[in-house]
Amino acid sequence: MGTGAIITAVITLLVGILVIFLGVSFINGKNLNLMAGYNSMSETEKANTDIDKIGKITGKTLIICSVLMFIFSAISFMCAFEFVSKSVFLISLVIFIISVVAVTIASVIKTMKLTMQLK
Repeated sequence: MGTGAIITAVITLLVGILVIFLGVSFINGKNLNLMAGYNSMSETEKANTDIDKIGKITGKTLIICSVLMFIFSAISFMCAFEFVSKSVFLISLVIFIISVVAVTIASVIKTMKLTMQLK
């Protein structure tokens, strides 16, 4: 169980770092073409969309989700080595899922409000 937990923690750390870099990139207005739907927009839609603000919202959401992932991964790692109980793990799992869903919903609502203001 120990080796699997270490491998999982390392992979989670690497993915989290990648997501943070992507989030910072979006906040700085770079690589916005990696956002879903941006490449399929027509030139008129791109001109009518404040993609920089949407990039900042998306970037902040990615960073928050990545930090939540780091916290959950640390709790999972501690549980694998029995530093914390399984009930703490399950509670943190529920909190992690609720937090990611809440942050994502808030991001979508904020983006929709921004899009509606531009029209």
